[in-house]
Amino acid sequence: MLEIDGAIIGRYRSYEKAAELIAGLPDSIEQLAKEPEKLKELPGIGDRMVEHLNEILQTGDYALRKKLLKKYPATILDVLQLQSLGPKKAALLFRKFKAGSVPEVEKIALEGKLRDVPGFGEKSEQNILKAIEAFKRLIGRFLLQSVEVAAEALQEHIAKAGKAAESVTPAGSFRRGKETVGDLDLLVTLADGYTAQKHVDALAEHILKFPESIRPLRTAKTK
Repeated sequence: MLEIDGAIIGRYRSYEKAAELIAGLPDSIEQLAKEPEKLKELPGIGDRMVEHLNEILQTGDYALRKKLLKKYPATILDVLQLQSLGPKKAALLFRKFKAGSVPEVEKIALEGKLRDVPGFGEKSEQNILKAIEAFKRLIGRFLLQSVEVAAEALQEHIAKAGKAAESVTPAGSFRRGKETVGDLDLLVTLADGYTAQKHVDALAEHILKFPESIRPLRTAKTK
């Protein structure tokens, strides 16, 4: 967050180096903190850093962190995980659009608002959307607007199966209209005369031929 806030490189790098150093030590930081003088023998650990470490150990938090969290949402750190979006651009998007999370960045990108921002452009906007898709695959959540498009395409595909499917109804978090959706749940109601297992199997086989389907994880009989 210090990078997003515009801190000079030496300041935030000192914290990064200290964290990397402490993580690689055989002794716990709690044990080392009991002997401040020995702690200060470590490269990059001075009086101020010892004070910061003790504050974290005693309170479980850090005053500077709390100050930054009043200024920026914690979710802005997820934005930094997007390829092609560094601290300066993340800070710019937050100042200009109050976009402090991946879903918020995705929303303004889908609306075409990034292409006119200095330092971005249409190609950059498309690259960010691709980076967001990669990010979502890792965390398993998708923006409702994106899911609606996929749901519509899947419903049209199911309709092509013929008379077997009487209706297709949204379910789960998609039906509830949540901002992000983990799984796209659709409830397929079979028409009269098409409830036999052979019709169910035929419909399932048709659904699995949906162009966007990569591979089925498993299939099961109806309950």
